[in-house]
Amino acid sequence: MRLLAVVLNSEDRWYDTSTLLDYGFDNYRLAKAASAGETIVTLPVSHSTEKYVPVICAKDLQACVPARALGLRIEVDLPPVIRAPCSAGTIVGQATLCLGDRAVGYSDLIAGTWAYPRTPWRLMARLGLSLFIHFRHLGLF
Repeated sequence: MRLLAVVLNSEDRWYDTSTLLDYGFDNYRLAKAASAGETIVTLPVSHSTEKYVPVICAKDLQACVPARALGLRIEVDLPPVIRAPCSAGTIVGQATLCLGDRAVGYSDLIAGTWAYPRTPWRLMARLGLSLFIHFRHLGLF
């Protein structure tokens, strides 16, 4: 956590700055609810060969809060289903870090992997891969 102190019209700016910074470090903390790249939820995908896509935080979801604050919560704004095609890194929603009724932090939520569209060629390729894995498991390949 970094703090910045601005002191104007002070008789002893060094003492006042030190007092302000001590107060800030003693009474506030940096609360991190989720890290960048962390999966928050998985969403179903329509019109895709993939059934689900992980939804991840684009940046750290954090905020400076009072040291003894309780009740931090994450609220997410996401669609019920992602529609393919959807590339990895596409913003699909937003996470809000709340303390009481106040929003104290934000992060975009992004698709963690590609959701390719369902086409006949992709379905055949997926079936072929599944058969290959199955037969290899049986020792036929």
